[in-house]
Amino acid sequence: LLHRSKWNLASALVVRKIALLLRTARQHKEDDQLGIITPYRPQAELILSLLEEYDIDQYASVGTVHSFQGAERSTIILDLTDAPPNKLGSFVAASSLRDVGARLLNVALSRAKDKLIIVGNFGYLRAQLAENAVLPRILDDAERIGYSLSLDSLIAQPLFVNSSLEVASPPSILAFQIFDENLFSPALITDLLDAEREVVLAGVSLCSRTAAILSSLLEERVKKGLKVTLRVPASKSRLSDAQCVLDKFRSAGIAVVFSEYPVHGMVILDSEVLWLGSLSPVDTISGRAGRMMRCVSVVAAQRALSYLEGGVFQTGNLALVG
Repeated sequence: LLHRSKWNLASALVVRKIALLLRTARQHKEDDQLGIITPYRPQAELILSLLEEYDIDQYASVGTVHSFQGAERSTIILDLTDAPPNKLGSFVAASSLRDVGARLLNVALSRAKDKLIIVGNFGYLRAQLAENAVLPRILDDAERIGYSLSLDSLIAQPLFVNSSLEVASPPSILAFQIFDENLFSPALITDLLDAEREVVLAGVSLCSRTAAILSSLLEERVKKGLKVTLRVPASKSRLSDAQCVLDKFRSAGIAVVFSEYPVHGMVILDSEVLWLGSLSPVDTISGRAGRMMRCVSVVAAQRALSYLEGGVFQTGNLALVG
């Protein structure tokens, strides 16, 4: 939570992914025809930083709803941002067309001349919103008139395909992947073996078998200078069974840090590669279903590190409709 506002790294990365696909597909003849709108200024700033990282910030206008009043773009990406565990903001929770949130939502939706793409955790929003909320009706209409895409579908294939789409996608598009519970562990191990300077692991659930595997895997790397830190909730410091697991990491030279802030499953490697999602990197063989997003992004990795040092961070099962 930043000054009573919000930022959502997962949805910001999805927005950048869409912008990259649109740019690669050459959807627009002019560079100023894509607009990206979010209810929260910190989210707009985060998205802009991510676009600057891939040198496509000149291709899109990014801002809050207020900054887009009176302006139109050929394509609008609306990032709703709200996701668990935070409470819904007034922008998405409006129950009357007279509410300020509903009026702002109307402004955001009406900025698109040709295409409107809405990014959000639709399952969470529909479950949390009141029956008379305005947003679910808008989402229903969008899915009826247009079509919906899961995050997996977005990553598996281009959002819009036409004859101008290049066959060979640039690395910036390929450096964004999703792994399920079966593929996460081997992919993570590959990344851990490739890490050169520093690894930060964060997770809630712990597994003694995973701890044994990871500690054995990383021990020699630590001796050769690789810095490895494990961050877990402070509550684990009071559990005797957790201490046995954590001792395996300590014996391998891995620093264990107890966090007073909420901990989400993530891995940060060399301040560049970020794993983020619903699985725990220190409990990879429990059979728990889930997914992890992997991206190559210095901006995203630094933002994740800043969260670990103190803040509220949002993740969620993201879905798309356009």
